[in-house]
Amino acid sequence: MEANPRSSWNGKGVATLLLLTFLLPLGIGLVQPQAFEGQSPIFPAGSGDEAPTQPWPQYMKNANKNGTMPLHAIDGGPGTGSVDNVTVLGTIDDPVINWIGSEQGGTTTYGSLVLDLSANIQRPDDASSRCAEGDMFALIIDSSDGTDHTMRLISGDDAKVAWEVGLGSSETVRSTPVVTDIDSDGDVEIIVSKDTSSGLDVQAWSPELECDASGWVRTGHSNERLWSWSEADYSLSAPSPHLPSSQTGHRAVTQPLLEDVDLDGKMDLILAVVDESTDDPALLALPLDGASPSAPLWEVSLDRGTHPSDPTAVQIDAANVDVILTTIDASSGAMWAWKVDGASGALDWERAPVPGTDSDQDAPRLRLPGPVIVQLDTDAEPEVILTVPTDPNGRTTGSGARFVAMELTSTTEIFSF
Repeated sequence: MEANPRSSWNGKGVATLLLLTFLLPLGIGLVQPQAFEGQSPIFPAGSGDEAPTQPWPQYMKNANKNGTMPLHAIDGGPGTGSVDNVTVLGTIDDPVINWIGSEQGGTTTYGSLVLDLSANIQRPDDASSRCAEGDMFALIIDSSDGTDHTMRLISGDDAKVAWEVGLGSSETVRSTPVVTDIDSDGDVEIIVSKDTSSGLDVQAWSPELECDASGWVRTGHSNERLWSWSEADYSLSAPSPHLPSSQTGHRAVTQPLLEDVDLDGKMDLILAVVDESTDDPALLALPLDGASPSAPLWEVSLDRGTHPSDPTAVQIDAANVDVILTTIDASSGAMWAWKVDGASGALDWERAPVPGTDSDQDAPRLRLPGPVIVQLDTDAEPEVILTVPTDPNGRTTGSGARFVAMELTSTTEIFSF
């Protein structure tokens, strides 16, 4: 697979598609179950003694993809008090742009991250106030030609580039990185997943941010890559079956998932890929540590469909994590749901047909949205909502979706609309 420059897209069309892709799973009136990871509304910067809790460490923040909003109200926020004491966020009723940080015309990835890098900053005591003390950082990946990419960390207060590094030549990087402390040293690492002409490439970076009286040491960080892992037969993306998208060379891509699927206390990277030796979707888990993984924790082939969705994960009890995803056949629109045991990779749901799928021959366009874990009733077990692409107007402008809710303990359908 060669890394070719991409032609320009219609900005408004792409922005609309991305907005719809993000909002559809959020607009169903979901309720965050108490058993799921709570969503703290406030994320104060860490002290640097240990890796701080990350406010937005991966695409859609949580592994369960549940986008329930944190508590907010018109009388919320700190008022005249301390931000640390806020329990309800304020309402933004007059949004304004604080700054725009882009040097290549915009980020290539389909998501953005907000990071607490207080543990990774080296600065003299007298430079704390001008070296992002208490600030968050934004992570962006951009490219001027769609082939050579640069990853940058931008300070949240003044939009200064604090750190940047070249990621090398690849297909256009669409998958959002994930952030965690993979080696328990207190520093935060960034895991980047991308496709190259040689196959799937995963890189782990441990950024060392340096700041002094003259500002940030922006460049010279190529030696801060901890490791890389590659697999020639795997690809995060596959050609888009949508004619307008395919004519621009666009490839439908999946988002990596960060979760401790075997509950050993260390995070794992879950990747939904296409096995180019068979053209079948596949799912694998990479254990994350300070050294390159010698082998995946597990790999499982999914022998139905042409394109996988983003994976989703949920811990269902003290000893078990489920990983859920769907696959779709680009020629028929038929879809299947799969549930995988997080510890072993064993298939709990195998080729479970998703009822009422469309005869759409153009899906996925940009990507196939992953399942969303929700609590729809009063029992202890969570449910899952699947997104089914629909396109009743063919290849003309516009597209849509249906949502199918299922019991997570079975494939019993709860509703469809």
